[in-house]
This record gives sequence, C-alpha cells and structure tokens, in this order.
Amino acid sequence: MTRAWLVGLALLSGCTTSSATSASVGEFRRTQVGRYQVKLELEPEPPPLGELFRVRATVTLRDGRPVETAKVEVDAQMPQHEHGMETRPRLRPGECDAEDRCKFPDGIYIFDGFKFHMSGDWTLLVHVEGPRGPDSTSLIYRAR
Repeated sequence: MTRAWLVGLALLSGCTTSSATSASVGEFRRTQVGRYQVKLELEPEPPPLGELFRVRATVTLRDGRPVETAKVEVDAQMPQHEHGMETRPRLRPGECDAEDRCKFPDGIYIFDGFKFHMSGDWTLLVHVEGPRGPDSTSLIYRAR
C-alpha cells in the first residue's frame, strides 16, 4: 500500500468523522464496501503516550469466518495536524509454508511498532486485500 493511499483514506476519514467513529477499538467494524469485518485492539489499552505498543487486527468475513490469508495493513495518521506516526509498524510473520504462503490463524494479524507521539485524535487506517477483494476502514482513537 502506498503512502498516497493512506493519506487519501485519512483525508476521507476527516471528511466523514461521524462514520469513522461508529465503532470503537475492541469492536468489529464493517469495511467501507462491506466485504469484511475488522476489530482493532491496542495492547496495552490505553497505550502510553510516546511509547511503543502493538495493534491486533482481527479480520473476518461478514458471517464471522476468519480471513487467514489476506494482506492486511494498519497505519495511523493525525489528519488535523497533517502527519502520521514517527514509527513504521511491522506485521508479525504468520505461519508460512515452504513457498512463503502465509496464514494468520483465526484471522489475527499483529502489528508491532505503533507510537502515538502526541495526544489528540488519531485515525487508525486498515486496508485488507483478501479473498473477496480489497476493502478498507478507519476509526478515530483519542490518545491522551
């Protein structure tokens, strides 16, 4: 995923703040087109300001079946300040076979290296490229 896509989604989120907040961290949220459901959990919750934390993204189909072989990307932006994080989160490896086909059991994708370096509203951006095609969502998280 390109930075331009993330910035575009962040700007879109800023224009549609009410829809971006209809689900909270820890709750499933349908993606924009409705192909998937995504739940984000911050570990620890709340994350300490200025310290590293991880994000656990659970991805399912609408019927609740886990999506174990998708390409999932999660990032955070602060649209009102027009910047992102100072870190680049990385996805932990899944269970991969000899041909590097990876599976993420139960549809759980864990990202290390998030850091909210300032308080305020952060837009968490999620992009999924899975068996039903690409789709994305975002939600607002208030860091304190």
